Amino acid sequence: MKRKILFIVFALMAIVSTSFSAITVRLDPQSCSSWSTVRLYYWGYEEGDLLYGLQWPGMVLSPDADGWYSYTFDSRVAKANIIWTDGVNQTIDITDVSESTCYALNSQSGTKITVSIVNCPTGENSDPLPGEKYKIGDLYYNLDATSQTAEVTYESYTNYTYRYNEGWRITTANIPASVTYNSVTYSVTSIGNNAFWNCTGLTSVTIPNSVTSIGESAFYACSSLASLTIGNSVTSIGNYAFRFCKRLTSVTIPNSVTSIGDQAFYGCSSLASLTIGNSVTSIGEEAFFQCESLTSLTIPNSVTNIGVGAFCNCTGLTSVTIPNSVTSIGDVAFGNCAMLSVTIPNSVHSVGEAVFAGCSVLISIVVESGNPNYDSRNNCNAIIETATNTLIAGCKNTIIPNSVTSIGKGAFSNCLGLTSVTIPNSVISIEKMAFYFCKRLTSLTIGNSVTSIGESAFYACHGLTSLTIPNSVTSIGDRAFNGCDGLTSLTIPNSVTSIGEEAFSYCTGLTSVTCHAVSRPIMGKDVFKYVDCSKIPLYVPAESVEAYRGASQWEEFNPILPIGEGIEDIVVDTQKLNKILIDGQVYILRNEKIYSTTGQEVK
Repeated sequence: MKRKILFIVFALMAIVSTSFSAITVRLDPQSCSSWSTVRLYYWGYEEGDLLYGLQWPGMVLSPDADGWYSYTFDSRVAKANIIWTDGVNQTIDITDVSESTCYALNSQSGTKITVSIVNCPTGENSDPLPGEKYKIGDLYYNLDATSQTAEVTYESYTNYTYRYNEGWRITTANIPASVTYNSVTYSVTSIGNNAFWNCTGLTSVTIPNSVTSIGESAFYACSSLASLTIGNSVTSIGNYAFRFCKRLTSVTIPNSVTSIGDQAFYGCSSLASLTIGNSVTSIGEEAFFQCESLTSLTIPNSVTNIGVGAFCNCTGLTSVTIPNSVTSIGDVAFGNCAMLSVTIPNSVHSVGEAVFAGCSVLISIVVESGNPNYDSRNNCNAIIETATNTLIAGCKNTIIPNSVTSIGKGAFSNCLGLTSVTIPNSVISIEKMAFYFCKRLTSLTIGNSVTSIGESAFYACHGLTSLTIPNSVTSIGDRAFNGCDGLTSLTIPNSVTSIGEEAFSYCTGLTSVTCHAVSRPIMGKDVFKYVDCSKIPLYVPAESVEAYRGASQWEEFNPILPIGEGIEDIVVDTQKLNKILIDGQVYILRNEKIYSTTGQEVK
């Protein structure tokens, strides 16, 4: 009897504990790519069933490493009913699922979507799909089945918004040298464009030796990134790769790297230590722009090109060594840096405009002897283009040699230490922005061979108080002296035939203007904009007084008087004039003589 009871108990236990092969259902990610979320809703057949009680619209699924969405039921479940949904759209009821099955969404059928059973991503169908992103571990990858290589990438891009590798949640990225998908190993060889863009919580990155390239904007605006290790197989760093990584303090670019892209480290304001490997040949435009904590820089002997603005606004940079491998230096390459001295090697054959603009403490510029293109003759502390005798870069200690024929574009731009300049008689032209914003320039002598003063040539030179333009000048460019608000007197010679737009705009300190031109110069728009000409006397040749009084812009001056006659040396402040009233008319009394308000003596 006992044996029979025990047999029955054991049989019942076996029935109760019966288990089945676990059912896994999977959904093809390509077929549901328009869904923002993927959910699985399931149900059983009666209350108490293992599948009873799930609330609509079901559970949110995350993609597997291969991108598919899957769910594995409890092994005691023999069959189930399921619906795939994104919370709004849904499939037809899929009933009596009793074995592992892979699905793909088909077309809409009424209010619901039909499905088809497809091959699961195993065996012959296991190769990753081109353009598909696969999550392996914490990161997303593009996998290339042919080369068996992997590229780290971002998660998704929808509605002009990127989603990147868990966004702010990822703090450490130890990128593996290889990853495995469906039992195949893929070598990680690149960090793709935008892979970690704006991952603001990312603090540490280690790039393995398997990686050969870092793509554009790969770590753009990773504002918390403080630790960076670049593997020694990387050959290129893309444009904007580490732009605005503001907490990055130290970077070692390995010897494998040959090029640094445009703005690669732009705005890395905490970067204090920089080592550039000895295989780099090109430093891109604004590559290290505004790395203001950088104090010293040794450019390796492999570099041939320093791009436009490459180290511009590195305001802490006091020491720079340029090797004799460099052949070209771009515009404003070292603008607003703090070097005291710089030597241009004899290998350089191209120097851009305003290359040292704003280097206010720079006191020594030397071009090595033997350079076939440039020189610093007579120890002038400047770079002179030998073939054209154009001075293209100067500093506060520059003495312009008498052999120079042109002051180049931006040659002294923003040279805040410059206080005095003598332009010799050999100079014929002063080019655009040559002395732009030299705000401490107080003494200016322009030689009598200059024929043209270029656009914005002396823009915002606030320290100038008096200006005499020599009788050789024929044209004054747009905004040439705009913002020279310290100017009190201005003399324009007879040789001038044209004055550009806003040439003397904002020269609000003017108290007198003398123009020797018998024929009025052609005036651009708003030459004296924001200058109250109604309180400033204008002195012109006697035979031209009436012509000036009837001319646009000139007519705004008051009074307009003949040169050397009338009251050209009176103070125009109306409170200081001796005024008298005769027969209802206002006259000016000076040195016991009476003058009309237009400057004519009244007999």
